[in-house]
Amino acid sequence: MTDFVPGRVVLDAAQRKRGKYMTKCAAIGYEFLPFSFSSLGELEADAVTLLKRIRKFFVAQDIGERATIHIFNRISFAIAKGVGAQIVSRLPSNLL
Repeated sequence: MTDFVPGRVVLDAAQRKRGKYMTKCAAIGYEFLPFSFSSLGELEADAVTLLKRIRKFFVAQDIGERATIHIFNRISFAIAKGVGAQIVSRLPSNLL
């Protein structure tokens, strides 16, 4: 734990995702934006950028507030589910 740096896990995960998927997406003409977060709830900078882009799109398109809340609730649920999976995968097998 002496070399623990907050946020480092998120940055490492985003870098691995970039390396794995960036060239595949570019080859077919798509842009790749990793959505990485840690079990402590930290979001990688690109994930925050994506959420801001989604919010800006909703405002520009005058999408109703209820729809916006619903979509962000679904994103929040996906993040919570991912965090839960990370926590469970790290539990000792005798606790499962």
